[in-house]
Amino acid sequence: MPFDRVFLEEWSSQLSAESIIANWFKQRTDKRLSQVNHNQESVILQSSQRCPKRADCAESECRPRNPMNTPIGFGTAALYALSLVFYVAYLYANKPRIGRIATACLAGGILLNFFNMVERARLVQSVPYQDLYGSMSLFAWLLGLTYLGLEVFHRQRSVGPFVLPFILVLFLVAEMGPSMPSSPPPARGSLFALHVTLNILAYSAFAISFVLSVIFLIQNHVLRERRPGATFWRYPSLETLERMSRSSVLVGIIALGIGII
Repeated sequence: MPFDRVFLEEWSSQLSAESIIANWFKQRTDKRLSQVNHNQESVILQSSQRCPKRADCAESECRPRNPMNTPIGFGTAALYALSLVFYVAYLYANKPRIGRIATACLAGGILLNFFNMVERARLVQSVPYQDLYGSMSLFAWLLGLTYLGLEVFHRQRSVGPFVLPFILVLFLVAEMGPSMPSSPPPARGSLFALHVTLNILAYSAFAISFVLSVIFLIQNHVLRERRPGATFWRYPSLETLERMSRSSVLVGIIALGIGII
């Protein structure tokens, strides 16, 4: 019958390869659109949760506070500054007690810096290094952590006065920036977070190696000129500086290799 023939032709056209591929692409497109809409709704929901009143609230009391305006931020900056003062005092006085206080202040600053980054991550509801200022805070933290490890491993505190200024400046600049990013960061996985952390760790290790190399060159020049100052003999020897620089480079290469892989 003609009706059966038309029905069979339509049914066969629906089972053709082109129709199957078109339907598959249409389903994939609809699924992606639904995922995008779901992500946008999640971002809007997170933004609304930051303010107890509404998502577009512009009142000052509804804005999240900058971590620098919290006791953790002030405490971190104060401990880093005290650690720098005690390291300089140790360089001139060469008293082990002052050196231990400097190391303790540095360890306390590193601990508070970690809690400060946790607070920042809680405010932005994302990783703390989603922008430039968060990355600088993480870089300062890893710089201090790497140096503390080298100091404990090599039992040498004379390099502290040259490393702490970088840590303090990086932390202060990071905390003077805005507490919230201009736009919400894209969603990333845990592997991406590990990749960023390991690469910044590698940069901090290379930065310490650079500082140690500069001290090595200056000390070598002073020895050749035979004009050592009053505090010159309290610096680590050239061999110790070379070992510390080698250890720092090794940490950087391992972290960078794992981070790239």
